[in-house]
Amino acid sequence: MTRNHLLKIYEMCKSKVAESLSNATFCAITTNLCKSRSTQSFLSVTAHYINTENFTSKSCVLETVHLTTNHTGENIALELQRVTKEWNTHDKVAFAVTDSASNMNVAIRMTKWNHLPCLAHTLNLIVQGAIASDVNLSGLQTQCRTIVAYFHRCVKASDRLVNIQKQLNIPQNKLIQEVETRWNSTFYMFQKYIEQHNAIITTLCLLDRKDLCLNNTVA
Repeated sequence: MTRNHLLKIYEMCKSKVAESLSNATFCAITTNLCKSRSTQSFLSVTAHYINTENFTSKSCVLETVHLTTNHTGENIALELQRVTKEWNTHDKVAFAVTDSASNMNVAIRMTKWNHLPCLAHTLNLIVQGAIASDVNLSGLQTQCRTIVAYFHRCVKASDRLVNIQKQLNIPQNKLIQEVETRWNSTFYMFQKYIEQHNAIITTLCLLDRKDLCLNNTVA
């Protein structure tokens, strides 16, 4: 598939989305900053609206912008205004949903849109704050994170864990590393650790890494 072919497909899809958006009376905007593995920064802008022809909800990514400037509220606001004006949605935005980062708060304030904080992000802050307030639980979180990181980076340990799982007749599931911005990943990390506790302890002892072990009362 050639570049020209891809560009034609893009323009065709863009026209369809623009036509659908043009019939919407209002829309909501969600936007988020993320980084690629090569640490490049991107700003994603998505429109959510009701299709007036069949009254179904639609969500369309309008653009994912490569940000080469500082992530200030002003720079983010400029990009949001540029994207929404290109798609003729700037004056249709009923509200914008973002995380609670200060630069996002500034950006939406500058656009003069109504602002709603992301529920998932707010929930994550609540859960992580609750964990941090409990010394024992936060210590357990740190220890589990260290253990999972060890098995993820050490092929020998990972392979040995699989063998021990087979010997103990434990499900051969991989350990899950938490993602700081996703509280449920912390839950899944704990859940998988509990499931694999015996296999993990056995493997660490065989590899002479007892320093990483959690004792049975904690686990």
